[in-house]
Amino acid sequence: MNPRFSPEWTGILLAGMVLHSAGASAADSLPWRWNDASHVIAFGDVHGGYHDLVSLLRAADAIDDADRWIADTAHVVALGDLIDRGPDSRPVLDLVMRLQDEAQAAGGRFHVVLGNHELMNLLADYRYVSDEDFADFIDLEPPGRREQALEAFSAAQTRSSADKIRTEFLERYPPGYFGRRAAFSPTGVYGSWLLSLPVLVAIGDTAFVHGGLPPIVSELGDDALNETLRRDLRGFIERWHELTSAGVIAWETDPLDAAGELAERLRDSARGGWPDDEHRAAAQDFVAYSRSAAFDETGPFWYRGTAYCHPLLEEAVLERALAALGVKRVVIGHSPTANRRIVSRLDGGALLVDTGIYAAYFHGRGAALVAEPDGMSALYPGEPARTALSVEQPNALAPYRNVAEIERMLAEAAASADVEAGPGDRHYTSLEVAEGESRLDARFTSARGYEKEIAAWRLDRELGLGMVPPAVRRTVSGRKGALMLWAGKLRSEADRVEAEFERPNWCATGNDYQLMYVFDALLHNPRTTESIRYTWAQKSLVLADHRQAFGTESNIPEYLRNADVVVPQKLGSRLAALDQERLEALLGDLLSGRQIGAVLRRRDRILERWPPAQQDINCAASAAAR
Repeated sequence: MNPRFSPEWTGILLAGMVLHSAGASAADSLPWRWNDASHVIAFGDVHGGYHDLVSLLRAADAIDDADRWIADTAHVVALGDLIDRGPDSRPVLDLVMRLQDEAQAAGGRFHVVLGNHELMNLLADYRYVSDEDFADFIDLEPPGRREQALEAFSAAQTRSSADKIRTEFLERYPPGYFGRRAAFSPTGVYGSWLLSLPVLVAIGDTAFVHGGLPPIVSELGDDALNETLRRDLRGFIERWHELTSAGVIAWETDPLDAAGELAERLRDSARGGWPDDEHRAAAQDFVAYSRSAAFDETGPFWYRGTAYCHPLLEEAVLERALAALGVKRVVIGHSPTANRRIVSRLDGGALLVDTGIYAAYFHGRGAALVAEPDGMSALYPGEPARTALSVEQPNALAPYRNVAEIERMLAEAAASADVEAGPGDRHYTSLEVAEGESRLDARFTSARGYEKEIAAWRLDRELGLGMVPPAVRRTVSGRKGALMLWAGKLRSEADRVEAEFERPNWCATGNDYQLMYVFDALLHNPRTTESIRYTWAQKSLVLADHRQAFGTESNIPEYLRNADVVVPQKLGSRLAALDQERLEALLGDLLSGRQIGAVLRRRDRILERWPPAQQDINCAASAAAR
């Protein structure tokens, strides 16, 4: 039975709502550091998937068949985004709020950290709310509010018929809209509770946050981060409602847009742009709070660099943040994993647990990270036993497969009959490599310079880039050449430009094109728009076609001579560690001594021209999808 239709459930929830509404001020003083958990269960973004959440918590032995807490002194952590997209945001919130009380009474804890979708609902940003989800809030609509809004809406639509006005009004403000807005206000049952929640919690040596750990975390630490962002968020929401009630801001205006407009009016106040002295202080506070990292794409609610940025660019950011927090790792949601499994990345410093629990939208699965004294494991409802975490490898084409095993299969497993090469790939033939149930898409070239494809892969592996497809020597159909891992649907840079698609940069420092520039400078590679490829799902960068690389020139390629390149510190260290002996062992069967010597000379030019960064360069990350 859907809980929204159960009278018994409704009575229980109403009682729980009163408790939480009355106790919100007490929750403000709760700490966010804990060391007394018998074990920890953490899960990612539920997105209104009530039944998926119940199944997961039951499988994790956190609740019984009556959905009551049975986990004793365990700590459960919900990593935000409990709401939106799915139809059951209100039942999810009510269940979690009740379980918080039950867990605490039993000596355990049910932690919730704020996610960006909780923020969006506090800001009345309902772009991901379905009509069914709105309908759950009809009983909370303030008396007369809908009629008042319809009257004002009708007055502004003087040229439309009454039927058209009513239809447009219902599309914009479906039944339950005003109830949801009241419930997520600073004094509403959910708004007051959400504003009491922390940005980040730490349990033992592990931190938990929704989006990730951007540079601001290392600047503030956990106490200041929680205090500052919670203060900013509460202050902004309260001033917004105050100014809206006073008529200074139109209630239907996006609050962040309104803050920008008020900033202009305040700047123009000397010329009569702000005649209302009564609300000047509130407006000034409102504008100041709007500039908080709480609303910024590089803040911990929105940041995706911890999940998606290349390790060479992100490791230093994460290391500093973990040191500032005094923990060894962070557990995050927000960014769904490509394989819909719990993933460990950045040498175990970041654990990604958003596996797309709400399967109807994300085509994912329920999953929980279980941390016990003897280690961590992943729990998936329906699977017989807990499993090891999926570990991300430095390989854009196969990020969850062992590179040594890929190389072995490419060298030894049966290769299928030749398939016609794709557009722009006339020197390459598509193949499938198979061994038992295991399959790899691959491509083969016997064209002149094929040895350089293998050399590029080995050097990529040595530097930890993971951008060049793994490649081995292989004889196929009587021809000697290079057999490489591949994926048939890789898009090229030419495709991207034609589609006018702006590629997101998740990193707070630089981007992965910087790594490509360094690699091309090292190889003296003439990169083309066809040799820059992307995996469309993750937008990972794949570097193809190195048959023209490894010349004997000492200079950096012409197309890079005016480039402003940032070399990450770890990559700089790996470049500096290259020497004649190491390169001869790595590439001596593929390149001449002159070619290897030229690699080292170009390496010296790179380190001289682009000294490795001693600290991160703060660049604004773009396209953090809401």
